[in-house]
Amino acid sequence: MTEDVLISGATGFIGCHVLQALSTREPIALVRTPPDGSFRHRHVVGDLLDPTLARVLPRRVGGVLHLGGMVGAECETDPARAWEINVNATRRLLEYARGAGARVFVFASTGSVYSPTSEVLFETAPTSPVGVYARTKLEGERLCREYSDDLCCVSLRFFFPYGPGQIRGIVHRILERLKDGRPVSARASDGGPLVNPIYIDDAATAAVRALSSRPSMAVNVAGEDVVTARDLAMLAGRQLGVDPEFEEPRGEIDRNWVADTRRLRTELDVSPQIGLQEGLARVVAARRIDHGAT
Repeated sequence: MTEDVLISGATGFIGCHVLQALSTREPIALVRTPPDGSFRHRHVVGDLLDPTLARVLPRRVGGVLHLGGMVGAECETDPARAWEINVNATRRLLEYARGAGARVFVFASTGSVYSPTSEVLFETAPTSPVGVYARTKLEGERLCREYSDDLCCVSLRFFFPYGPGQIRGIVHRILERLKDGRPVSARASDGGPLVNPIYIDDAATAAVRALSSRPSMAVNVAGEDVVTARDLAMLAGRQLGVDPEFEEPRGEIDRNWVADTRRLRTELDVSPQIGLQEGLARVVAARRIDHGAT
């Protein structure tokens, strides 16, 4: 795909890595405020909350990567705003993409859309999300299906992407707890929940490859290494040089978060390259450079 690609959320954690991965193509970043001189990508300034946003966007694009949105606890504190940003703005971008002649629309969803389970999660597994954020993302996926007659719509269900510079997520949370000497949540019975996080470079590769996808689909974007929360904390502790302490998790204690990644490999041709041990080492090294200490 050689046409221009519009990227929302371009300055976010995933978005900035996608911009780097798209360096040989023609990305156009949608940003809320004018960037400083270090931002070397083409960009347009606009807000997802603006109903007239399409007026400032390019007249023609080959694809849209919709990575912007409201995340996590912010959604719980202001559900109306979360719905407006994550759902209504998604509808407006889908409408824009169709009118601008885009072939593909890639939507950043989440593994949290699935129903609570201890089983491995295939893309066909039941969806019954808990929490405002996950519900808005599932509704965004539904909107994508509405437009799939005119656009190839790919919903990427990210499972715990992590890497240097991240300010939220399970890996960041564990590292912060270890640094502060606070206990990490893990089941006493088996060390769970089980997770398979994906390193940010591999997550960005999946987003770029989705631009060349043909059928509309949902795709789990997760890593190859399946670990318990306890093992993840132990790996992180070794990198930091500390011994983790643990506490029993609250709520949904029997739930795991393990994604099947066969569709990621077969449909997007992505086999994650950065294993968990190497990924954690990179994160810890970056934290030392940024802060002068762990």
